[in-house]
Amino acid sequence: MIDKIQKLIEQTKKTKNISKKVEIYKNIAISFWRISQNKESKKYALLTLELSKKHNLKEMEAAALNTFGLIEMSQTNYSKSLDYFFQTLKVYESINNKPAIAITINNIGLIYLKMENNEKALEFFLKALDYVDEDVQKYDPKINTESVIINIGIVYLKFKKFDEALKYLNKALKFSKRFGLKRSIAISLVNIGEIYQCKKQLEKSLECFFEALQISQELDEKNIMIPVLNDIGGSYRKLKEYNKALESHNKALKLAMEIDYKEFIKDSYDHLSLTYEVLKDFEKSLEFYKRFSDMKDLIYTTELTKQIRGIHSSYEMEKKELEAKQMVEKAARLASIGVMAAGITHEINQPLNAIKISSESILFWEKRNPGALSSPFLKELKNISKAVARINDIIKHMRSFWARSDKSDFALVDLNKVIKTALSLLDRQLFSHGIEQEQTFADELLMVKCNQIQIEQVIINLIVNAMHSLDKIHEIEKKIQIITKKENNFALIIVKDNGEGLPDNIGEKLYDPFFSTKEPGEGMGFGLAIVKNIIDKLNGTIKAENNEDRGVSFILKIPLAKEEEKNEDSSC
Repeated sequence: MIDKIQKLIEQTKKTKNISKKVEIYKNIAISFWRISQNKESKKYALLTLELSKKHNLKEMEAAALNTFGLIEMSQTNYSKSLDYFFQTLKVYESINNKPAIAITINNIGLIYLKMENNEKALEFFLKALDYVDEDVQKYDPKINTESVIINIGIVYLKFKKFDEALKYLNKALKFSKRFGLKRSIAISLVNIGEIYQCKKQLEKSLECFFEALQISQELDEKNIMIPVLNDIGGSYRKLKEYNKALESHNKALKLAMEIDYKEFIKDSYDHLSLTYEVLKDFEKSLEFYKRFSDMKDLIYTTELTKQIRGIHSSYEMEKKELEAKQMVEKAARLASIGVMAAGITHEINQPLNAIKISSESILFWEKRNPGALSSPFLKELKNISKAVARINDIIKHMRSFWARSDKSDFALVDLNKVIKTALSLLDRQLFSHGIEQEQTFADELLMVKCNQIQIEQVIINLIVNAMHSLDKIHEIEKKIQIITKKENNFALIIVKDNGEGLPDNIGEKLYDPFFSTKEPGEGMGFGLAIVKNIIDKLNGTIKAENNEDRGVSFILKIPLAKEEEKNEDSSC
């Protein structure tokens, strides 16, 4: 690749035609990006941008902006990257270049894919597909619109819809082979291999991975080589060939560190931790888990700060839904929450990791020295580990609060069982506040596809909200009722209290962040905002209404799991 780039650089010195020179600069910029030399890539992208603007070369201007977007994306600067891609899109739309519009929308989808917002990513990839001309005679292999088809397959893979994923990936592979598009062939093979890995067809997965590795090595594309090496290690781990697995993950880590690609470094740490855990080398497993956790925290904190700076551009996508004034107000609130969440979760993570490592190290030591610790002591240590895991989950929910949930982490749960678990955590508090709890659960199973901890969070927030309302009432018997029932294809959850009720004409303001009916200093107004956010992610509804006699009822309506969801393959 370096030889090829050097020849292109030599060409620019001989070329006098300005359009041709700018196109060569563009090709040099993208070639440097592909071998992860971002500094050089930026240099030539800037030359392309300056000359194209000066000579009104719109195609090259857009190509330069797109390269800047790709560079920022590879450095996990997602907000900057998104901004560049939107600028690119605007230029391509002005000249009605449909294949280039497809690739730009595809790149926007990639940002959401990397941020693990898979539903939003799929939305953009399908939108990009509308601009892809699948007529072989009209296809321009320089544009690489086959990557749109690949990315749709990748999202379906993340949703564990393997048949759909294979359909798109095999189509992209066939197309790429026809035109000799080696990079797209390698990427298609990697993801087809991951499908076989999920289906536990490990020999077939390794065939795909090794073919992809060979191609990526020929192209000197470390951005493909690193995830392929980790995938190879993952298949070896499942085959119980642990030495080969470690060798592959360590190669991936070395390459990721060479190009300082934080996301790949994080993934390599995660794979190494999992492999050492299977080997029962808990000390090394914990060491790499801590590195993985720290790197994840670093990427998240950096990313959040940059997203806040560019929050206006993020909200441009919602301009059809909100008036400009509402967008700015909401953005300001979200930015404040984001800053607080980043600081709080980062600070909590440090002592939390120390507790986790200490407790698990003692448990590991006890495995090596059975009987050295008394049974009650061991039980308490295990309780500490469970508590730390729960806090970890809460932190994750805080981090993902303002993003639309990735449904791939949902599971099928019995709603009644989840609610009972949540209520058990509040028994003591309710008793100390003098509140009677009344439970009426549906006789039939209410199976819902959701994140269990988020549902627990919903119930806890509603109960705590009711408890605070009842604290202001002194002359009556305080009561909270929790009712579940089935209504057509929905599960209903009703949380009813006999407190002071809601003010008139409060409407949807009730669910706004920072809005609270409490006295200043008594509450920040986050509880119901969190509840509304979680229920919205489940395509459910929430309604609050004052009771005829006294108090308020919150009525939640959540779709019950469909039959195909109940039978969904969860082997991966």
